[in-house]
Amino acid sequence: MIPVPVLDDIGFDALVDKGRALIPRFAPDWTDHNLHDPGITLLDLLAWVIDQQVYRIGSVGDSHLRAFAALLGVHRLPAQPAHGLLWPDAEAPPAGLALPRGTRAWPTHTPDLIFTTVADIHVTGSGLAVVARTPLGRKAVTPDRTGSIRLDSATDGLELGLDRPFSAAAAAPSTLALGLEFAATLPDLPGAGPLPLVFDYRTGDGVWHRADARWVDAGTRRAGAALIEIPAGSEGVSAIRLDLAGFAVRVLPTRIALDVLPLVQIETLPGIALGAGTGLPDVELPLAAGALLDPGGTRNPLVLRTLESPAPVEWRRVGDFTAAAPEDSVYVLDETRGTILFGNGVNGRVPPLEAVINRDALDVTAGAEGNVVSGSDWRVEPIAAGARAWTNRDPMAGGCDATDRDGLLAALRERSQDRTAMLRDVELGDAAMGLEGFGLDRVEVLARFLPTLPHRAVPGARTLLLHPAAGVDGSDAWVEAVERRLAPRRVLGERLAVTAAEPVPIEVTAELLVAAGTDARAIEQAAQAALRARLSGPSLSAQIPPWPSGRAVTIGELEALVASVDGVLAVPHLRIGARGDAPAEMSVPLARTEVAVAGTILLTSRVEGRSGPL
Repeated sequence: MIPVPVLDDIGFDALVDKGRALIPRFAPDWTDHNLHDPGITLLDLLAWVIDQQVYRIGSVGDSHLRAFAALLGVHRLPAQPAHGLLWPDAEAPPAGLALPRGTRAWPTHTPDLIFTTVADIHVTGSGLAVVARTPLGRKAVTPDRTGSIRLDSATDGLELGLDRPFSAAAAAPSTLALGLEFAATLPDLPGAGPLPLVFDYRTGDGVWHRADARWVDAGTRRAGAALIEIPAGSEGVSAIRLDLAGFAVRVLPTRIALDVLPLVQIETLPGIALGAGTGLPDVELPLAAGALLDPGGTRNPLVLRTLESPAPVEWRRVGDFTAAAPEDSVYVLDETRGTILFGNGVNGRVPPLEAVINRDALDVTAGAEGNVVSGSDWRVEPIAAGARAWTNRDPMAGGCDATDRDGLLAALRERSQDRTAMLRDVELGDAAMGLEGFGLDRVEVLARFLPTLPHRAVPGARTLLLHPAAGVDGSDAWVEAVERRLAPRRVLGERLAVTAAEPVPIEVTAELLVAAGTDARAIEQAAQAALRARLSGPSLSAQIPPWPSGRAVTIGELEALVASVDGVLAVPHLRIGARGDAPAEMSVPLARTEVAVAGTILLTSRVEGRSGPL
């Protein structure tokens, strides 16, 4: 390990002693060295300033640590809430219960750990009769005592009969929560959003209707809740039908139930008064019990107000007070300690004396504490105490605490050990080509080149030139996505640019001299294929490499390429053009990030010994 030098190796007292010892040498007439002497007071002040400077030079604080970590792609993460599913217990939930989004629930053994529902849910209180649809007909499926079901691999859909039909409200649609657990991890299931499942529901008149549905994952990608929307006024809903054919592979549910509750461990704290202004600088107040969700975003804004005359004042959050003016109503949030800090009157305004400091409602989470073990009993707020209606058959998962200083250091050590930096050009190119889902045809690494300084070699700089495959637009957003994926492996301090190649269509006209008795049309087609392979964006041929970016397109090279085609005796003339210019006998220059692609290619043939084209 590289030893870290200790720069802060002298303190205030030692600095004062050193200064006092120099007085006889430089000011022999100064004989009073006691504390009451004004010169000694100035000496103390200078020693204090130097002591602070030495401390800051040798100190690696949290801000420095975060900056160093960011260079390796490691960032401090906010707390994340746990989430999961509550399944109906042996006692069925009460029918006709409407649970709005944000309904509170908690495990009975930890009543202070609050979870909330993630959607409006209509509780039916119904059991299900499962019927599997197969190519050979329909087959009833009976769940075992654990609620699990067994399906044949030929099952392509299910019909779920409700033993207690229900009707949606007349004024608004009702949402049914159908819990599904599968035998294996499903790559097609989104975290939240549309499902590769098709749902229908049957009303009292026996007619089937298509239903909209979205998926809420339980964190395992094997289980979740399909939130099925039943339009307002639908009466006598007695069955639900789902089609399993939308998945890329055959999947089979192993557990199904209605009235499953998807929960997330988020508690909304009401707005409160945090305290009152003292008129003093650097006021610090505790914020809330629990970790703030999304502290740097807009999902859960932290709003502070002070009750002042003539009107309340809203305070704005900043990263630090460096740029704050004395009259700016700003504050700094210390996420690690869960406190807020106000200014000192020079950088940032001081809350006025006795002004009440209010905080608006705020969402917080308990982080890792929310990972409740499976099999716990739960209380849902509208249900009477003591009723057993839901339980979590799987652990609540996904909760984690905010990254503290020790966690950041641990992540840094791990990253420094397993990080493979893109040192060589070939490593940079291989890393880009190894990205899945981006549609890259090929890449080029341009050493000592930056697009912003095209006519100057830049030592230590590289540009990654991306060639998108056919059908990929190569937009700025696409380039930025590639750059973000490569960022964790960048060489520290390197000037690396990522950009997409700019296609330049090349127009070609040429006359070919072919031997008598040969198939001139086939030879023209072969010559055209060779030109298109050479002048291509996405590679068309493994034998003919595409034209290098930035190199001028010359008539001589294209003539040589066409002349190498079997059956071509000579190329009497060949003309090229680009950017709207008519084909001519001159080269086409390309900028360093431009790549030649085939435009219109017109070829004619003349048989040896004849005076005109075919």
